[in-house]
Amino acid sequence: IRKTHFDLICQHIRPEQIISLRLSDDKDTPGLSELFFSRFQIQQFMHLRSLKLIEIEYESMDSIFSYLHQLKQLRSFSFNVDSIRQKYPTRNDSYLNMFDQMNLILSNTHLRVLPQITYLYLHNGNVLHSIPLPDLYHLKLDKCSLDDLKTIFKNAPEIQSLNICLKLETPNLDISSISSPPLTKLNLKITNSPVSMNEMESFLLNLPYLKHLKLELEGDNDLANGHRWQMLTGDFITFAFKFHVEVGSVNETLQSFRTLFWLKEKR
Repeated sequence: IRKTHFDLICQHIRPEQIISLRLSDDKDTPGLSELFFSRFQIQQFMHLRSLKLIEIEYESMDSIFSYLHQLKQLRSFSFNVDSIRQKYPTRNDSYLNMFDQMNLILSNTHLRVLPQITYLYLHNGNVLHSIPLPDLYHLKLDKCSLDDLKTIFKNAPEIQSLNICLKLETPNLDISSISSPPLTKLNLKITNSPVSMNEMESFLLNLPYLKHLKLELEGDNDLANGHRWQMLTGDFITFAFKFHVEVGSVNETLQSFRTLFWLKEKR
């Protein structure tokens, strides 16, 4: 977008009328957020309900996050802090000081803003510890540990939709010790550690309200057992999967997915 065109657009913007805002400093629009905040202050968007930040420059961090708590109507928030770290690869004292300051700003913002959010996308689930999330319904995380997941289920009692890449620190997919959340939709990816069919059965049986499931997993031969998945997902509305396994008998494995359930009901 040309600056003259951008200036013309800004002249017609009434911040109090905006309910959704998307700011991007990616390769197509570098420096856009800094230019935007030379015209506006984030707290002017008093009725903003949705904010999506894409590859935001560090220079705009303070302009956004120091005042975000003033937006009492905000319900949807999307931000990947790792995209900022990737823009500043040089590891020197200036870099470290910059990210210490950034982490402090983000920590304060998370505590003050996230409890009011209903839809949330973040890079890492470890920032959600000790933050109550009473109104959170939809959550997407690029990185999440099993401890993070247990904390989320505890702190977000109303969560209904979850999209995560789970990083297992130990080969044990156990959430049986926590109360079952009202989760109806799960998009789960686990690629750093193999999981067994027994673990997946135990995991999913602890989610009794689940109706929509999408999986990408690595595991042993038993993971590609169509008969067991039919028993486990028979009541689901949607089920999509991608398994990376070493099978002993290809024909036997494929045959387990050639029942009427897979060919007719779930095709």
